[in-house]
This record gives sequence, C-alpha cells and structure tokens, in this order.
Amino acid sequence: VHGFQLAPAARIASSMQVSATMDPVVTETAPTDESSSSMTFAEINKLAYRALQRECKSLELEAVGTTGALRGRLLDHFGLTRESTAVVEVPKATAAEIEELCATEGITFCDESDPDFDFKSV
Repeated sequence: VHGFQLAPAARIASSMQVSATMDPVVTETAPTDESSSSMTFAEINKLAYRALQRECKSLELEAVGTTGALRGRLLDHFGLTRESTAVVEVPKATAAEIEELCATEGITFCDESDPDFDFKSV
C-alpha cells in the first residue's frame, strides 16, 4: 500500500475484506453420477458450453470443440438421437401422370434475342 501505513488491526481487517471479495464462494454443485447417468435429449440441448464441457469431463469424454460437437459426444455416449419429427408421406406418381404433367403439346419456343448483342459496345 503505497505512501501510507495502516494500523495492524486495520491491515488484518482489510486483507480479510479483500480475500472475501476476491475469492467468491462457489455455490454451484458438481453434477452427480445419478444426474449424468440418465440425461435426456432435452437436458443435453439446454446445457451451455461450460456445462457441456463439465459433463464431458465427468464422463471422461473429450471436452474440447464446439458446442455442437460436445452435445454430439454426450448424445452418442447416452445413445440418444434427434427426436424424430412427423414423416410426410409423398404421393407417388405413375409414369402416365408424369408424362401428362410434362407434356409439351401446344408449347412453342421462339428465340427473340438480339443476334448482334455480343458485338455491340456498351
């Protein structure tokens, strides 16, 4: 402390205040084996990057990479896949229906472009 001295009692009190402000108490608990042994698809997708890293480390998986990569490792570890969405049934067309839809009867093509376009200056 530059330029002045504190009384010994004041020095002790101030150092305790500094240590209290510098070393915050961590209230977050580490994930237990019970919670990480049965994670769902939705729970994994709600985790932030650092939480994904902690889960990967606790399961002894590689904990580096993008958020998507970490989620993928956890999903693979738990044998989870993306929740499937409804499958849309596409109607099947017969060859006759396709031929009818693609018929060119009555359609003519006429080239109306300027044949000298390439030679004209801009």
